[in-house]
Amino acid sequence: MVSRSPSLLSSEHRRLADAAVEAYLAWRDECDALEDAYGRWIRAGESEGALAFAVYSAALEREEHASEVYARVIRRVGDLDLPEREPEALERNSRVDTHV
Repeated sequence: MVSRSPSLLSSEHRRLADAAVEAYLAWRDECDALEDAYGRWIRAGESEGALAFAVYSAALEREEHASEVYARVIRRVGDLDLPEREPEALERNSRVDTHV
């Protein structure tokens, strides 16, 4: 295991957190575009069906690519050497406030 300085580790965490958010937002944008393309395809008339399906297929490929990028970033986040937290802190952060 490679030892890292706290400032380098936090910088890497921030960079990957930013990348994860960006990848997630890009994937969600492609999901929205896919949903729109699907709606246009199922509503397309007979003369426009082939083109609408081609647009839908391209949107599906873009969404798949965006999901793969997001998955790669999340795997990199999971591969980080994260500092261990104290059990008391983990327990405190896992409690759910039931009072409204």
